[in-house]
Amino acid sequence: MKDKQRIIDLQKQVRIARTALERICSSAGSLGEAHSVAELALEDMLPRDKPVPLEGILGWSKRP
Repeated sequence: MKDKQRIIDLQKQVRIARTALERICSSAGSLGEAHSVAELALEDMLPRDKPVPLEGILGWSKRP
């Protein structure tokens, strides 16, 4: 069940990213607008990101 929810969240992120990319492509040439569209898309995607535990990234783990 947890994996199914993660897949749904990832599909939502892909949809947000695709919409943002389509808006950026259609505005061809406006760098300021492209930046704001990308920034808004990233803000929409942020709540769906699963936090990554630092111990895995840094190479240490929690003590028992």
